[in-house]
Amino acid sequence: MVAKQLATAGIKCVVLERGQWPDYEDSPNDELINQRTHAIRPLHYMDRRKFVNPDKPWLTDPFLNAACVESGTVTYGAMAWRFMPQDFKLHTLYPHISGSALADWPITYDELEPFYEQAEYEIGVAGDQRDNPYAPPRKKDFPMPAFEYNREDKDVLIPAIKRMGFHPYPIPMLRNSVRYNGRAACLRNHTCCGYICPCDAKNGTQNTVIPVAMKTGNCEIRTGAIAVQIAMQGRLAVGVRYYDLEQRLHYQPASIVVSAAGSSGSAKLLLMSKSDMFPNGLGNNSDMVGRCVNSHHYTGAFGLFDRDVSAEQGPGATVAFSDLNHIPEKKIFTGVLCSEFYALPWMRTQIRPPKSPMWGAEHKRFQRENYRRILRLFGRCRRFRCTKPGLCCIRRGRTPLAYRCLLPRGQTSFDGGTGAHYVQRGRGRPEGGRGKTDMADKRQAKPQILQRRRPAPVVFLQNGRRS
Repeated sequence: MVAKQLATAGIKCVVLERGQWPDYEDSPNDELINQRTHAIRPLHYMDRRKFVNPDKPWLTDPFLNAACVESGTVTYGAMAWRFMPQDFKLHTLYPHISGSALADWPITYDELEPFYEQAEYEIGVAGDQRDNPYAPPRKKDFPMPAFEYNREDKDVLIPAIKRMGFHPYPIPMLRNSVRYNGRAACLRNHTCCGYICPCDAKNGTQNTVIPVAMKTGNCEIRTGAIAVQIAMQGRLAVGVRYYDLEQRLHYQPASIVVSAAGSSGSAKLLLMSKSDMFPNGLGNNSDMVGRCVNSHHYTGAFGLFDRDVSAEQGPGATVAFSDLNHIPEKKIFTGVLCSEFYALPWMRTQIRPPKSPMWGAEHKRFQRENYRRILRLFGRCRRFRCTKPGLCCIRRGRTPLAYRCLLPRGQTSFDGGTGAHYVQRGRGRPEGGRGKTDMADKRQAKPQILQRRRPAPVVFLQNGRRS
């Protein structure tokens, strides 16, 4: 979006992208190599020739984004959340959390709201917040109507959520619910999250503001350009050094340098940009670059029913509720529960009741009989941040393009998943069905990879009711 603003204002700019333009024909709907599962390799990895890499270096970088033009927005789930007004004054609301890195923002939600609106209209967001009493205030409605609820959300989740006294509403999505900006409406494809959209209805900067910037003639997109250092002259940034895919080093001079690689990617580039004035990395003389890194717990439930409930109408996630959000007396400041994106067979094999076989004939029988009988309700719960943890940049291999990745250093949070536990209990279960229930803590369940990716407890509900 910065490139579009500069180019339309008549300023010449170059955008360095480490990957290539995304191509649906070159990106099969193969679950084992999509951007989310990483079973074999990510779909858009920096070196796509490595189909099988036993070291799986991408798994050592917890902040992986797709290596293609505009990165994560090509394969993301595309939920379009705004911060709440409370998020801008966390230290004021939660002042007595010892050792936390909570701080009030120097700006308010009201000051940022016009820019949220601009992004939503330029990129394209479909939604409707009229049924969400906790929605942050907005001056204009969404540019596109909300997506229709899936059958399972209409028949199962929404009635149960309402019985519990909560307030369901459509998830705001960066997808075209109708034709928008000259591109088609969503096909409701169930291979969506982790994949390239076959009809280009999933919205990101790669198909919205970047093409606008390029049409001005003032913006060049340079693909296969892996930035390794921001060049400095004293306190002034004067250019960027980068490698191409043939491992040749280049230098691009500039009067303005914008680091827009995301929270972790920008931190990595700054840490790699050392100079006489910044021996520990650009802007890091106070050792704060990469500190206070933020993430979230995942929590929620799997519901197993005695009938088919899934219509497999993509993308899968259509309903959410935010009633368990900002509860200062319990030191919980973020929580939302949503229906989940559809899981294809390999991912679904990891969803089992406690003590169920994870392989063999019984495992296959369960998969065949229950694939369409499982619903997932998941939520994101932000952690309390410490000031001590951070990111360190390491280098693997000996070539100029040796894989550089970020690793966490120190403790990342100290809340022990308090918010996740509270939201998980949620004063009930939205599945609200009938029959026997088993409970499972995914931190103790196989396969082991889930212990790292979902540290918060996950409840497994059979037929939707606790015993």
